[in-house]
Amino acid sequence: MKRFLCFFISILLCISVCAIPSTAAESDTLTVTDSGRILAQVKVGSVFLYRVGLFTGQHTLINGEGEIRYDEKLLQPLAYGDPTPERYSFGGRLVNASAVINLTDVPGTVYYNFSQITGIEGYTDTDEPYLKLRFKVLAGGTTELSHIMQTLTARNSKTTFYKLFQNGQATAALDPLPYTVGSAELPCATIGDADSDGRISVIDATLIQWITAGRRMSYSKLNADTNGDGDVNLKDSLAIRRYTAGMSAANVGDYRFTSD
Repeated sequence: MKRFLCFFISILLCISVCAIPSTAAESDTLTVTDSGRILAQVKVGSVFLYRVGLFTGQHTLINGEGEIRYDEKLLQPLAYGDPTPERYSFGGRLVNASAVINLTDVPGTVYYNFSQITGIEGYTDTDEPYLKLRFKVLAGGTTELSHIMQTLTARNSKTTFYKLFQNGQATAALDPLPYTVGSAELPCATIGDADSDGRISVIDATLIQWITAGRRMSYSKLNADTNGDGDVNLKDSLAIRRYTAGMSAANVGDYRFTSD
């Protein structure tokens, strides 16, 4: 009987020990959802882009405003693109377009509005302008990241304007909706981490020096190309060395996204 009890307790201990790593692994990742739909799974400390697309279809968008709600304990909005007074930017495939956008970050909500939009009629859902916000993951678990369109104005001629959204509600049955929500993008590169070991160190700088000297070695070109000029050379190595020495080094330590 005693042998059986010892054997049974040993099995329980093994099961509990085996379960610990999986719990820790889950806590290292944040699952981001929108209306219950999974957008992305991001490691703590990493970043991702959240995009609100302005799918124009047959509409010519003029102005609008909305809000993006997030959990400030789990997510932190970061600067994206060329700095503006609000340290955000409006990005997308805008052809002959002029856009003025303002964003205000109140913990838990990013409010935005845009105006002076021209030249974006007739876009498809794969070729849309969009607002891009960069978020950093602060803790693991699951969180809801939602977008709410408050107002949206369009025109069907130079003089005829009409409201697509007013006070958070569509003014008519719109098919398709003139905006898309719930798209997230993970980074394709960690700038400076040439050997892709998850750290940026002098080893990465030395690796680039060897490569430029003609040695055939395994490395990530996207990570190693710090200035994004399409080439990996001693400039990139120097930038990484400056970064590891605590000096200013543009882009190193940041993330690169495919949509950039």
